[in-house]
Amino acid sequence: MLSRLRKLLFEGEVLRLMGLFLLVKPIGLVTQMLTARYFGAGAALDAWSTVMFLIGFLETPVNLTFTASVIPFFIRLRDRLSRRQLLGVQNSALLAFMLPVLAYITLLYFRSDWVLQVIGRNLPDETRDHVLRLVAYVALPGIAACALPLLKGILNLNRRFRVVGAMPLFNGVSILLAVVLLHKQLGIYALPVGYAVSRIGQLLILGAFALKTRCLGLVRPVAPGGAMSRLWVLTRTLAIANLILAVHATIDKIFATGLAEGSVSSIFYSMVIINLGTQLFSVSLVTVMFTRMSELIADEDIAGFNEYLSQNIARVVRIVVPVALALSVSSDEIVKALFERGAFDYRDVIRTRSVLSFYLLGLPALILNFLVNRTYHSLQRLTERIWLNIQVLATNFIGNLILVKILQVTGLAISTSVSINIHIVLSLWLLHRFRLGLQVGRWAALIGRSYALGVLTYLVYRLTGFGRVMDAWQLDDTSVGCVGVAAVKAAFILIVFTAGYLVWRRISPLQHTTEIDA
Repeated sequence: MLSRLRKLLFEGEVLRLMGLFLLVKPIGLVTQMLTARYFGAGAALDAWSTVMFLIGFLETPVNLTFTASVIPFFIRLRDRLSRRQLLGVQNSALLAFMLPVLAYITLLYFRSDWVLQVIGRNLPDETRDHVLRLVAYVALPGIAACALPLLKGILNLNRRFRVVGAMPLFNGVSILLAVVLLHKQLGIYALPVGYAVSRIGQLLILGAFALKTRCLGLVRPVAPGGAMSRLWVLTRTLAIANLILAVHATIDKIFATGLAEGSVSSIFYSMVIINLGTQLFSVSLVTVMFTRMSELIADEDIAGFNEYLSQNIARVVRIVVPVALALSVSSDEIVKALFERGAFDYRDVIRTRSVLSFYLLGLPALILNFLVNRTYHSLQRLTERIWLNIQVLATNFIGNLILVKILQVTGLAISTSVSINIHIVLSLWLLHRFRLGLQVGRWAALIGRSYALGVLTYLVYRLTGFGRVMDAWQLDDTSVGCVGVAAVKAAFILIVFTAGYLVWRRISPLQHTTEIDA
């Protein structure tokens, strides 16, 4: 039974990390529920959301670039350098990655008004004033926030997955306690206090653990044999690609600053649900998989790489496609149950549920992109990632220009979902063009089957009128009533999807060929 479960789901280490994440995530949801109650979706929360993506603008690309370039690079160096030499190169890489972080945080701390001229020109005066004050509180902890992913990458490289997976618990508890204990005295400024305690505390815990386990060493930074120059060659292309992605991540928020008050906050609350899915897979599946994928490529085991990735893509789409659809059709009940209380009123519900329902349609492609992205990184095909990232940025920007005037903030969500789905198709097509023996056709068939079943499931949901029946059945808008309706809707979607999957597999089994692209 256990082996069957692992075959349908994921390997043991991945399941352990997912389980830990799911135990911790309710703390984060409670924090967001309290945030909605105390601060609603007005100017103060708009400001906090703006500050968070100002900090995250560099945090995310530094994290992605370091992880994608350093892990494969150090795997190749393990057999060629002594441990002391390896630690010296590692420390050199850490210093090199922190230099742009320090420069950016310094700019934010002293001249945040310059940055706002670029990304927040249309912010209302009240929101802008909050942003300028909040930045002063989070800039210095932001250095720790940017250093954390680098330290986590080092620990993941040495297969210390569990201690990294435990950090969301510390993060969640820190911010929750700050909101509960300080919201009356500090208002929105309770959030930066929790943020500072969380980031600095995590850095101290992980740093001490890395030193204790000798994943990190107090060794003079060195770069024998031109190691740093080779790493720079690998990193510069990837850094450009990830900076483009960082710009893409801010596009919706920049457009939202010129819309009605609360639009930025609606994106913020929607991302709470979206991040539940993306973080679950990035913290667990991608963390474990990328190390294994890099090892298979380093060993030139293309057949093993194909089988490993095919199995995990199949598992991902079997879970994510129906779950994303179930959440999308239940978005109204989800937003009401989680956020409609206190300062978060019915207008905020209407706006946020619409944004959430369309963002969710891009969730499967967003998670799949983690795996496909890591394939490019494992193969060190980085130049192509620049062009693919330009594509997703340009597609989303054009979509925003067209849709925001018609649909306001909902148009931003539609544009994002469309652009990320186009992106995953083009990414697979380009991998197919490499002709490296990758079973891209098999991966595309697995994804296409689940997407087709998702469309079929939604048609059944609409044509049977099940959603209308459930909306009429809900007699009140209490949290319990909303949760009950959402659960029944989700069960319907999951049952129909699973039935369709079993029938499809019986009448048209997907052939596990060695190479169907040839």
